[in-house]
Amino acid sequence: MISLRSFFSSKQAGVVKLLPLLTTLIVIVAVGCVSCAGRADQDGEGNVVYTIQVNSDTEGEAFGPVQFQFGNAYLSEHQYAEAVRAYTTAINNGYTDINVYINRGIAYMALEQYAGAISDANVSLDMNNAEIRAYRLRGQAYLKTGKYQDAVADFSSAIALDKSNKEDYLGRGMAYTGISEYDMAAHDFDQAILIDPGYPDAYYWRAHLNGKYRQDYSSALNDYAKVIDLNGKYVYDAYNGCGETYYKLNDFDRAISEFSVLLTLKPDYWLAYYNRGLCYAGTRQYQQAVSDFKQYLALDTNNKYGRVQSADYLVSSYKPFVEGNVR
Repeated sequence: MISLRSFFSSKQAGVVKLLPLLTTLIVIVAVGCVSCAGRADQDGEGNVVYTIQVNSDTEGEAFGPVQFQFGNAYLSEHQYAEAVRAYTTAINNGYTDINVYINRGIAYMALEQYAGAISDANVSLDMNNAEIRAYRLRGQAYLKTGKYQDAVADFSSAIALDKSNKEDYLGRGMAYTGISEYDMAAHDFDQAILIDPGYPDAYYWRAHLNGKYRQDYSSALNDYAKVIDLNGKYVYDAYNGCGETYYKLNDFDRAISEFSVLLTLKPDYWLAYYNRGLCYAGTRQYQQAVSDFKQYLALDTNNKYGRVQSADYLVSSYKPFVEGNVR
C-alpha cells in the first residue's frame, strides 16, 4: 500500500475553504479506484490531515488525479513549491490534462522560476494552440525576463482571442515600453483604462511612461494622483513618481513633500531617501541632503536601486557645506 498525506491549516476559515477539495478527493477515490481509501483526520497540532491509500496495481491511475487536486489546494494557499511538487508528481504518474501544466506554470511564476513557466506554457500550447491562459502565462514570463518582443507577440495572441481582458493590454503596454514603442504602449494603457476606468495599475504604468519617456509631466502627475486615490498596489511608487516628476520640474519643495509623505507611510522605501536628498541639495539644504544620502546608504546595503556609488559621492561632495555637523 502507498500512503499519501497532505497537511492543511486547521484555522476555521481555512477548513471551510478546503472542504470542497476534500469532498472532491473522496469522489475521485470512490469512482476512480475501488481498491483505494481516503480519510480526513486531524493531527496532534490541530492540522487537517488527508490520507489516501492506493493499491500498487492502480498507483498511477489514482495518484495522478489526486496529486493534481493537492496541487490546486497548495496553489490556493500560496504554497507554491509544494504545488509544483504535487503537479510534477501528477504528471509523472500519467496525468496530462492541460490544466496541470497551466497551474504548475502559475506556481513557477510565483516562485520566479520563469524558465519553468515558459516550458509549461509551451507544452500547453502544443496541446492546444488556442489556449489563452498559456499565452498570458508565457507573456508574463517573457516580460519578467526582459524578452519584450516575445512578450508583445504572446499578449497580442491573447488579445486576438479575447479583446476584453485589461491585463493583456497592460502587459503588452509594458512590453512595448521595454522596446521603446511608446505610442503603442500608451495606446494599450489607454485601452486597459477604457475597459476598466478604475484600474490603478494601468494609470501607474501610463504615468511612468509619460513621466520618464515622453516628458508629459502634467499627464503623469494626473495619473499618479489617480493611483493614489484608488489606493492600488503601486500607491507607494506613485508617491515616489510624483516626487520624481516635481524634481524634473525643479519644484523641489513639492517633491520634498511627496517623498516625506511616502516615508511617513512606508519608512523602508529606501529610494525616497536618495531622491529627497537630491531635492534638499537643490534647495541648498545640504545638511538634510547628506543626512538622507547617509540614510539611503545605511539601508540599501545590497545596492538594490543602483544608487550607492552616487550617494556615496554626493555625501563626500556636500559634506564640506555642513561644516562637519552631520552625525
